[in-house]
Amino acid sequence: MRLKLLLLSLQLLLLMKPHLLLLLLLLRKHLLQLHLMRLLLMRLRQFLHLHLQLLQLTQRRPLKP
Repeated sequence: MRLKLLLLSLQLLLLMKPHLLLLLLLLRKHLLQLHLMRLLLMRLRQFLHLHLQLLQLTQRRPLKP
């Protein structure tokens, strides 16, 4: 009984294998896209931060002694 169950699950796995592989590929691609998106956002944030600092520096008027 146990062996039969094992064989059935094996068959099912073999049947599902192409779908699982496809799913894994899609997931990996998606994760990669997410990762790239995150990097892009981080870069954008750094850029905006620096830009803001630059603006603040240029907006400051020299203080009179």
